[in-house]
Amino acid sequence: MAGQGGLAEKVRAGLEPEVIAPTPSSRTKVHYLDEVWVRKPIRRHVSEFSCVISLVLLIIAGVGLYKGHSLVTPVALTTTALVLLALGYRAPGVLHPVWKSWMSLATGIGLVMTTLILSLGWTILVIPFALVMRFVGKRVMDLSYATGTASYWETRDSKLDDFKLLERQF
Repeated sequence: MAGQGGLAEKVRAGLEPEVIAPTPSSRTKVHYLDEVWVRKPIRRHVSEFSCVISLVLLIIAGVGLYKGHSLVTPVALTTTALVLLALGYRAPGVLHPVWKSWMSLATGIGLVMTTLILSLGWTILVIPFALVMRFVGKRVMDLSYATGTASYWETRDSKLDDFKLLERQF
């Protein structure tokens, strides 16, 4: 094939692993909140978690005030939001177990939602499309079996073998 290996080398050259933070030596002990998880220190994740939860609590408190509910619930929610913000930035170690539990729950919810969304997408989109294709008689793949055939390899136009086409994907 024309240009075989050239493009692959260029692509591979750009895929060197990215070094995010220097690895600590065996003598230095890294605090568990300073360990990197998903490209950020856990301390930052806990702080962001406290900001998001506080924002949600403040929105709920605002909606309660807007709808004319008693002041007890909005004041309690606002106080809780301020305490969470303070803990998230001043004492993230206190919120770390809560964050860790939330991430475990979020992982489980993510698995359930992924399965649900893919199942619905398959049922709503792919199955009806396949039934329409079958009804119309359109075959996308040749599934016939030929006894004397040595190979099922389909030859294609030789101008498509140029690796330069991979550089212009869109």
